[in-house]
Amino acid sequence: MAGRRAFAAADLVVSAERKALLDREGLRVDRAVSSADLAALLSEKLALLAPYVARYRPAMARVRVVPLLFLALTAYFSWVAALILLIAGPLIPLFMALVGMAAKEASARQMVEIGDMNALLIDRIAALPDIRILDAADKSRADFAALAEGVRRRTMAVLRVAFLSSTVLELFSAIGVALVAVYVGFSLLGEITFGAWARPMTLGEGVFILLLAPEFFQPLRDLAAAWHDKAAAEAVADELEARAARAAADAPGTGARVGRLA
Repeated sequence: MAGRRAFAAADLVVSAERKALLDREGLRVDRAVSSADLAALLSEKLALLAPYVARYRPAMARVRVVPLLFLALTAYFSWVAALILLIAGPLIPLFMALVGMAAKEASARQMVEIGDMNALLIDRIAALPDIRILDAADKSRADFAALAEGVRRRTMAVLRVAFLSSTVLELFSAIGVALVAVYVGFSLLGEITFGAWARPMTLGEGVFILLLAPEFFQPLRDLAAAWHDKAAAEAVADELEARAARAAADAPGTGARVGRLA
């Protein structure tokens, strides 16, 4: 039910942005902008806003609440286990922010490559009779293949960054859970006698802490899985802002009043 509502909200956002873009571009006279770029933005790039709304935003909301709740429950039984989670937890968003810088740059380059490929395709279709007359079909095919290869490389670069962010999160979450397990194990064996509020840790408390530790990192895992969605959406948002701010000729009847001739 929650997923359905999230995707419905994402569709509304994409539809609203597409309508606003069409309304704005319909009143502009800008011959410097290719229609292929606009078509790519409307059909392919705006769709990348949907995962941001449907996946990243809910994941970010859970990260702000759920880990703190599990941290408080863990601290109620053992301050040492809570301290381990408190140290391991913030390291994940820190490294994800560093990886996110590279992810946004890779996504921006991918958006440029997609726009260039669409522009080349529209130009070649429009010039198809001339291409056949000049016997330049092989050259045109080679140019399109080279641009498609560039899009493939950019896409793989985005995926590599996404896998890198997931790997970093899994590493720190595994270390955090392992340290909690080591502490609980030695506490139950009697080797560690501190950290359980001045009383021996019981088996039930230890099992409860061990069950909470992976769940503490689960919202962070969900956020890492949707982190590349944020990078792609930011790249699209930058393009929308640049297009909206681009100077264009005024539509007839909307310009300034012409001064009276002397």
